[in-house]
Amino acid sequence: MERPNSPLTVFSSRHNAPTSDADNHQHLAQGRFPLFNERTERDAYFQRVGDVYTQLLGSEPEISREHSLSRYDRLSIALTVAQVSQVTPLSAFYAKQLAPLHCPHNTRESNQRLAQITEHARLLAWDPTRSTKQTLRALRAVKLSYPDIVTLSQIIGLVVLQSRLIAGTAALSGCSLPSEPRIFPTLELAPLTEATSAAWRPWLPLGADATLAPVAICGAPSGLAIVLMLINMHDGEGVDTSSEIFSDGYNCSDLLRQPLRELAFLVSARLLGCHRSSQHHARRFLLLSKHRQQADAVLADPVAALAQCSRREQAIIQASLTLTQTPCLFSPEHITSLTQSGLSAAEILELIIALATGAWSQRLLVSLGE
Repeated sequence: MERPNSPLTVFSSRHNAPTSDADNHQHLAQGRFPLFNERTERDAYFQRVGDVYTQLLGSEPEISREHSLSRYDRLSIALTVAQVSQVTPLSAFYAKQLAPLHCPHNTRESNQRLAQITEHARLLAWDPTRSTKQTLRALRAVKLSYPDIVTLSQIIGLVVLQSRLIAGTAALSGCSLPSEPRIFPTLELAPLTEATSAAWRPWLPLGADATLAPVAICGAPSGLAIVLMLINMHDGEGVDTSSEIFSDGYNCSDLLRQPLRELAFLVSARLLGCHRSSQHHARRFLLLSKHRQQADAVLADPVAALAQCSRREQAIIQASLTLTQTPCLFSPEHITSLTQSGLSAAEILELIIALATGAWSQRLLVSLGE
């Protein structure tokens, strides 16, 4: 179904293809992904992304004591994350959605609450490695319920995914995103630490529904199943559709060879400070590629590992570094490098989808537990 008010409408043969950068930018600002002129096997994935957008941000939610995030709050969160990503069309889309709405409260307490929510969203969008148990306590201090916190995490993750998909598919279509002055604070690679426990542990208490159990997602770190169970226990929104998105993104297609997909996930997890995910994907990359030296080097430092990798691996690492950290800088030049290393357009689209999926799922892991 066409979603004219969603930033996630798939641009396919059902639309007239834009013929210039200006047309591309207009379509992006209207909320469309620029893809190919023909339909792709991934339409179902983008449809699900549109579905979860509708669930989390598409209409005014029913407000209660446990679910207190208004649509104004939600779109403010989305705009903050989009601005941090510096993907201009996405920021413009959410600014337009937010503009006609009025802040439901204008008290000192509500302003402090929104300021804390905004600070949390900015932190997770730019540098999730700094997320700690104390950041969740700060949200509780401004009276966010557990359902509010998990829904907030879902919204942040969705917009992070959107920004990577828009930047990636724009570059794949030969379109550079609109330029603007950009400031990128220096990000340091978090030291790789050994896990203190065998399994991922949530920072929020488990909900009362004892009938729920983790449902593993093939290819994903085991902790992701626990995160999704936690969100479900606390009546978080969009969990079923996001589970389908993660399943699609981690293990849905043979269009991109699995070792290359694992390499992209490894780079992304390492940059985002998700240590269990890093080690999980390093083991899978080693198992599938048999390249122990490269696996160990990328796990230690993806940038330093470039010198030890093949041309194709270098292109994937460079693309993963940029799309994970600074999606607005992902450009047709990255696509050219990937193409020259032997990847097809379909394989590159799979790489973009993998990195966008990891950007969401890994932020859930680092922000809701350890």
